[in-house]
Amino acid sequence: MFVQWFLPLCQSSVDMSLVVSECTVVDRMSPALLGRPKYWSRGVLVEESCRIYSAPYSAPHALCVDVARGTVEEVEPCGRGLRRYVAGGVRSPETGMVYFAPYDAERVMCVDPRAGTASEIGPVLQGFEKYCADGILACNGSIYFAPCSADRVLRVSPADGTVEVVGPALLGRNKFRASGALSPASGCMYFAPCDADRALAVNPACDDVKEIGPELPGDSKYQAGGAYFEGAVFFAPHSHFRVLRIDTSTETVDLVGPSYPGEGKYEAGGVLVPSTGRIYFAPCNTDRVLRIDATTSAVAEIGPIVGGGSFQYTARGVLAPSSGKIFFPPCNARAMLCVSSEDDSVEEVGPVLGGYDKYRAGGVLVPRLRTICFAPHAAHRVLRVRF
Repeated sequence: MFVQWFLPLCQSSVDMSLVVSECTVVDRMSPALLGRPKYWSRGVLVEESCRIYSAPYSAPHALCVDVARGTVEEVEPCGRGLRRYVAGGVRSPETGMVYFAPYDAERVMCVDPRAGTASEIGPVLQGFEKYCADGILACNGSIYFAPCSADRVLRVSPADGTVEVVGPALLGRNKFRASGALSPASGCMYFAPCDADRALAVNPACDDVKEIGPELPGDSKYQAGGAYFEGAVFFAPHSHFRVLRIDTSTETVDLVGPSYPGEGKYEAGGVLVPSTGRIYFAPCNTDRVLRIDATTSAVAEIGPIVGGGSFQYTARGVLAPSSGKIFFPPCNARAMLCVSSEDDSVEEVGPVLGGYDKYRAGGVLVPRLRTICFAPHAAHRVLRVRF
């Protein structure tokens, strides 16, 4: 059932807003959601209802944002606990259900959008920080999650409701935190290493799981989600020094672009602009946006110095297709970051937001309503962009 607060879009549903341009508004939706931290996993859009569902991190309930009606709702029933779900969920086109892999929770969460309920399914999965990278829908209809501190890849099969681990055991903690990407040509999935030594390839056709490429020393190497374009997947460096490129046709792994010093440089997932083949990453502990030209593998910093301090932007941004602008929500930064893919300009937009650890969940685009929404982490309200 839904616990619902109703606020129609024709009324003011924000406590502060700012017009970015004559056709773009950044605002915060009511009501305030108390407690911290609340949501980390990127939500999932149910297109026919224009509702977005997010799994709880330490919030007591899953979240539903009804974008058409302008409401923010809690989904019941739901289990309790801290640091429960981090990995972004996936909706099955076959069953219509939405699935989230557990972080410190014990089981997979399944949201039924028709009934408005959330439940836990599958076997109990032991351990902590099990799955962090967003799930990927395979061509066979199953959903796969790369292991963070779990030992094996997780597979959810919506057709029969089964939850299983596949492939060999992979030792170590914090192995893969960055969200991977699917190669449409081969149907395989690729992930960059965090504390693991090598990149990971998953072939859903036979559930083959293998490490590929050379060994890369160090910890926290890559945490920003990658992006695929025309046969290659690119990942911006977190504490490694260079961009990682995986050629999906040959499954070779190499490093491209200049060396960037420092730790924790990029954590927010990259955003691809399909018309140009360029991928943009917002700064985390560095101070400029990173741009990768996937057609040439050229890498460059763009725009002015942004803000300052640590953990400025950690959530994956979203491209507003009609405007060519990419919006990243602030974590410790003071405001939304807007990158224009037309001229590579970078600026802070929207209301100035106080506090820390505000938004960590990646954004969700609702194309029909020309709206982007970000669920709050330590912030109290859903952040919304209308363009």
